[in-house]
Amino acid sequence: MAHLASDLLPESFDVIVDGTGLTLGLIAAALARTGRSVLHLDRSGFYGELWATLLHKDFEEWLSEHISGKGAEEVPVGPIPELEGKKRALVIRDTPRTVSNVVDFIPHNPQVAPKEDLDTAKPTPQETGQSPSQPIQSPDQPIQSPDQPIQSPDQPTQYPSQSPAQPNPPEQEGDKSSVSSDVPSKVTGGDEGAGEGTGEEKPPGGVPARQTWQSVDKRWFNYDLMPKPLYCRGDMINSLTETNIGRYLEFRAINKLFTRTGDKIEQVPCSREDVFSSKAISMVEKRRLMKFLTFCVDFEKHPEEYQAHETIPYSEYLQLKGHSQNLVHYIAHTIAMVDDRTTTIEGLRSTQLFIRSLGRFGNAPFLFPIYGSGELPQSFCRFSAVWGSVYCLKRYVQALVMEEDKLVGVVCSSGQKIACKAVVTSAKNLRTTVDFHGSLKTKRLSRAIYITDGPLESTDGVMTVVTIPPLSLGSNQSRPLHLLQLDPLSSCTVAGTYMIHVTVESAQTTAHDDLHVVAKTFFNIEGHNDCNKGGPNLLRAIYFNVDTVQVDQSQSSTLDLPKDLCLVSDPDDSVSYEAAMKEAKEVFHQLCPGESFLPATPSPEDIIYDDTPSPGQPADNGEGGTPKLTPTVGESPSNPPTLQPANGESPPNPPTVQTADGETPSVAQPADVTVVSPQPAELLKNTGDSHHGDVTGGATQT
Repeated sequence: MAHLASDLLPESFDVIVDGTGLTLGLIAAALARTGRSVLHLDRSGFYGELWATLLHKDFEEWLSEHISGKGAEEVPVGPIPELEGKKRALVIRDTPRTVSNVVDFIPHNPQVAPKEDLDTAKPTPQETGQSPSQPIQSPDQPIQSPDQPIQSPDQPTQYPSQSPAQPNPPEQEGDKSSVSSDVPSKVTGGDEGAGEGTGEEKPPGGVPARQTWQSVDKRWFNYDLMPKPLYCRGDMINSLTETNIGRYLEFRAINKLFTRTGDKIEQVPCSREDVFSSKAISMVEKRRLMKFLTFCVDFEKHPEEYQAHETIPYSEYLQLKGHSQNLVHYIAHTIAMVDDRTTTIEGLRSTQLFIRSLGRFGNAPFLFPIYGSGELPQSFCRFSAVWGSVYCLKRYVQALVMEEDKLVGVVCSSGQKIACKAVVTSAKNLRTTVDFHGSLKTKRLSRAIYITDGPLESTDGVMTVVTIPPLSLGSNQSRPLHLLQLDPLSSCTVAGTYMIHVTVESAQTTAHDDLHVVAKTFFNIEGHNDCNKGGPNLLRAIYFNVDTVQVDQSQSSTLDLPKDLCLVSDPDDSVSYEAAMKEAKEVFHQLCPGESFLPATPSPEDIIYDDTPSPGQPADNGEGGTPKLTPTVGESPSNPPTLQPANGESPPNPPTVQTADGETPSVAQPADVTVVSPQPAELLKNTGDSHHGDVTGGATQT
């Protein structure tokens, strides 16, 4: 159920979750699944916080707010109502803005006035007292009014009308307040249709017209604030599959990975066939690589090989094993995707996850959600709403209500008092009011979003991840860079353009200082000579810094905080969602010890019916009794009296499965049954990779 910001909310909940980021959405979904009553708030007018994906007009408004400095000062706290007895209020104040140093660069075009120069572009002064620059307005769309109605979390994402350059959006028929279970969740091959339908306008001579930012249909762009791919066998995909939350989503497989060696971009070998056909490593290195990858599949069975080196850097461990510097780069940076600070045990686990993910949906271990990563937090919010959670945007927790040392409720930004037993929020909301004694780690991230008229060189025009080894772009690049390239089939960009995301921990003052070398190295920039004239043309570059707070959940019990107040981290610069999933599980088990985190959703055949109608429920209509409601708080979680969501909807149906030729089998089975998925050790021995054909044919996955 969703409420507008002006609505009066119920007066009591079991748990209040403040923020709709991915980690908080996971926790809310897991709590709702156990039968607890959950109130989910967010101070923004959209879901996802820093994990969100924004349409072009919304992204322009978001940029305008941060360029102009809006929101940089603390939001004034409204009056706290009188509290009875010994209750007191712990006020939560906004921290300083988390996004800063925004640079929006559009290269000079003879038809328009230049916006900024790449070398001289500096963030708009926001803390010096100077007048800020004018807010950015979308050239073809007005800024959305803040009073516009907010979309319910259990509504499907509203996509614009279909464009010839875009994949078909999911059909939305009938009641708009619910998600149709008839829309299957699909995984499509990463190379399917690559290079087709570019949509480039050709003059009479047959030569494609030069693409410019002004000529692009900007309405169709989807901007990820913090995008990440998903490991095919990671905890995120497993949860989406087991709970059927994946029915809200569609994915594309990232079938190729690349890395920069010298001045060339080479494909990363992801199978035995790739390893022995690669020209980037010698024959001796190939045999060493295959032997080490085979060891990593079940490295836990050979503790004598790594136990003495668990705490040293992974790259140092690889050197001790006799691997060349070239192999160290391939294993640590392009396969494990870790930096030189990662310990050996963490590096081995990352390498193992990479290998185990191979072959499930393609030749590479990653998937990416169509329409952007922001679909993930929204899907968990929808699932939580189906199981009875209450949602309200543009409202947040203003203060915690304490009685002695016990948390008993909150005061919302509207001034309403709401009783609760626990609160989950981001650590940044309390950073200015609570002394954490150094237990929180702050990290500044540098982000860049590049829009170009073509793919990176030698990447075959597909959606991919390109790894840049440390120091290869200059002495200031101390850590590896991972460039996420999205093609038009991702529905994040339009035909004839590509969107490239870069995220790295800041080493210099601004994101522009950290990452402008990427633009000069890989793109042709109009009006600049010190750039790659053979690369794709840069249409637009956006830089910004994100200040994040990271929580060590193992130290949470040592903090001087109420027992039932749980804090979570902001997004980090890791490649995947594994850290967010791990933290969500840890917080859930603090609140619900001994209970299952997001257990598998039952099929309709498993719903238990009762011949006697429950109080307040309609009588039996002759169709088999009345389905029981979700368990109330206090009932045994090991024997819940119901398997049906709280709002009376049927649980999600099993996903429909398509075979390699696109036909639907007569009996729907779990997607893992139809996708040929050899064991990791077998995959390393498989030279033909014939099973990949089953994936590119369009197997459905939730």
